[in-house]
Amino acid sequence: MKLSTLEVYGLRCILRIARSGRENGITIHEISEKEGISEAYTAKILRILRLKHLVLSERGKQGGYILSDMPKNIPVSQVVDALGGKLYESDFCYKYHPDKHKLCEPVEYCSLRTLWFSVQKAVDQVLEGVTLQDILDQNVEA
Repeated sequence: MKLSTLEVYGLRCILRIARSGRENGITIHEISEKEGISEAYTAKILRILRLKHLVLSERGKQGGYILSDMPKNIPVSQVVDALGGKLYESDFCYKYHPDKHKLCEPVEYCSLRTLWFSVQKAVDQVLEGVTLQDILDQNVEA
C-alpha cells in the first residue's frame, strides 16, 4: 500500500502554499521550482486543489495561489481525498471478486474485507486528526 505520486506531490504543493502565507500568493513556477516538480504537473495538481476548494487562485502580476482557509482548518484527509481517495473503498470486494458481481461468501465472514475496512478506518482517523498546520509546526522551512 502506498500513496500515489499525485497525492504525495499534492501534499507537498499545498504545504508550500501554506508556508507562503495567506497575503502573498505563490505562483506555479515558484512551487514547481521549490518542490522539484514539473510546471505542467504542478498546474494539474493545483487545478484539482482549486476545483476541490482547497486553494484559491488570483490572476495577474500579483497573482498566485493561497489556501482557501487557515492551515489549522484543513485536515490532511481532505487533501488526500481530493487527490486520490481512499485506500479501501466500500466496493473493494466487488471489484476484486473473480465474478465481479459478488462479494465473498458469506459476506459477514470475509476476513480480507474486515481487514481492509479496519486499515481504512485507522488511516482515516490519523489523516483526519492531522492538519496542515500540525505538519508546518513540525517542519523547518526548506
